[in-house]
Amino acid sequence: MNYIKKEENIEREYNVTYDKEKLKDLMDRIVKTASYTEKGTYSVTNGKTKNKRFRLYEYEDGLFTGEQPTLTNGDPLFKTTTTIFPINSEDKLRVCGTRVVEPGLSQILNRILKDDEGIETLVNYENSSELVKIDEKISNLIIKIDSTDNYNTSVKIGLLKELEQELYSQKSGRFFNTELLKAYYEEAKSLFEFELVRETKTTSGVKTFYKDIFNNNKGQSK
Repeated sequence: MNYIKKEENIEREYNVTYDKEKLKDLMDRIVKTASYTEKGTYSVTNGKTKNKRFRLYEYEDGLFTGEQPTLTNGDPLFKTTTTIFPINSEDKLRVCGTRVVEPGLSQILNRILKDDEGIETLVNYENSSELVKIDEKISNLIIKIDSTDNYNTSVKIGLLKELEQELYSQKSGRFFNTELLKAYYEEAKSLFEFELVRETKTTSGVKTFYKDIFNNNKGQSK
């Protein structure tokens, strides 16, 4: 898997390697220990191909009777269900119950494991809102609201709606443990090795310097 990092007029290309079993184990632990649950009514795709329709999930009396929606580690998406009914000719299901909400971090790792893609998303995860405490999100929104002119109604209304959502999330427990996710993120990063293979320098959009250093910089980090 390759990763390209651009910084000012330098472009560096890395060959990225990782231990799939350790990454899979970490993804499983993240889902099991860093997710939260919420109650509500949710839409679930019930299967469709380009040439024909098919029913992926069977259900009866508000319960899945066979295969059911899962999280990235294979655990059931729903802890409990009370009602399941079809919509759009069974292309989708409406499910009432309690579902598990997993962090974006486990979904990023799953994409890397499945498609060998997404390393850039993992690198940029350090800026994810999942790593910001709910109290801090609320405080930042209040500051933004107070500093927004009352005449700028569209922006102020948007911020008030965001604040309302965050306050509801705080009250209902719909937020992630940021400290736990930060620890998992550091562990995830430690499982990847970045080997610098190419370095390109550009000036005014024109490449003026090229260096192929494959196998000469093993162990260098990003």
